[in-house]
Amino acid sequence: MAPKPQIKLYTDSTPNGIKVSMALEELGLPYEFEHIDISTNRQKEPWFLEINPNGRTPL
Repeated sequence: MAPKPQIKLYTDSTPNGIKVSMALEELGLPYEFEHIDISTNRQKEPWFLEINPNGRTPL
């Protein structure tokens, strides 16, 4: 049975977002992915600012 992911990656397909997902894959760490469409300013919504006050991705 695979371990339950304890990392949730909130990101878009930006260079830094891709680097983080590549690092997690290379390290073999389980993670969940949630797409944040930065073109719609989803990273500035209140629910996202609660977990990341800077409103930046990747998180």
